Amino acid sequence: MSFNELWVHVTDIILAAKLVSALATGAWAVVRLVQQVRQRKASDRTTPKADRP
Repeated sequence: MSFNELWVHVTDIILAAKLVSALATGAWAVVRLVQQVRQRKASDRTTPKADRP
């Protein structure tokens, strides 16, 4: 296996790692958003309607 063939695999691995990282970041952002929405809904249920702005 020549250096050039090896280098192609290295760049493939780096691209794959970047893709996985981007997907993980996106998934984390979605999870955080869902948690915030759930918290808001929960706080809405505990707050009497008269006290809401």
